[in-house]
Amino acid sequence: MHHIVNGKPDTVTITATVSPDFFYVYINTVHMVDTVTMNIGNLPQDILLFKTATVGGCCPYLALNSISFDGAVVFTNTNGPSVVTLQK
Repeated sequence: MHHIVNGKPDTVTITATVSPDFFYVYINTVHMVDTVTMNIGNLPQDILLFKTATVGGCCPYLALNSISFDGAVVFTNTNGPSVVTLQK
């Protein structure tokens, strides 16, 4: 996995769970849209887009607004699940 920052791959922290089929991804959201590329074996590269929004009145902060996986929205802050399952 690579976090793309200014067009160049950066690092992404990955924390594995007990099962090799599941993982958590932590991305330090610093942009309105953060792009992460993911390669699994010889399969085609996947692209995740993490879109944020500025919320809060006197103390604004970035909050996760939506996640897209290969062009399809898989999470929205308004009605999204707390866990997103991606099928490869």
